[in-house]
Amino acid sequence: MKFDLIKTIFTAGILCFAISTTSASANEDASTPEEAIDQFMQFYQDEDVDGMITYMLSCFPDMPTTSMYQVKLMLGQALELYGKPSDYEIYNVEVISKRVQRIEAVLHHEDLPTFWTYTLYSREGSWLVANFNFQDLLLWSNQRSAAPRAN
Repeated sequence: MKFDLIKTIFTAGILCFAISTTSASANEDASTPEEAIDQFMQFYQDEDVDGMITYMLSCFPDMPTTSMYQVKLMLGQALELYGKPSDYEIYNVEVISKRVQRIEAVLHHEDLPTFWTYTLYSREGSWLVANFNFQDLLLWSNQRSAAPRAN
C-alpha cells in the first residue's frame, strides 16, 4: 500500500512538472542557482504547502488549476509520508550551458530522504527554477542501480 502511494506520488510529480518548462519569479531575484533553490524550497521546508503553491503560481502563471491541485495534493502527501523536511544538500551540479544548470539535491525528512532534480535557467541575470522533480529513496536507488556503469 505504502509503495503504491509512493509510486502514485512520483508519477503525478512527473506529469505535473513536465508541463512546466519556464518560470518567472515574482519574489526576489536569485543571483545564483543555489539562491533560486533556497527560495523555492523554503516554503516546503516550513511545511507551508499553500505558500509553496502561491510561490509556484508566481513562477508558473500558465499552469492549469487542476495541475496546481495535483501538485498541492502530491506535496501534502509527501509531507505525511516522509515526515517534516529539514535541510537539503546539493550532491551534483551539471552545467549544461552558461545559462542552464541541472542540480540534484537530497532533502532530509524525519523518516526518509527525497531526491530532487532542478533545471535552472538564467534570464536577464536572474536564476529561475524552470523545472523540478522529486522521488523517494526506493525509486532513486532502483534508478541508480539500473543505470549503466562506466568502465
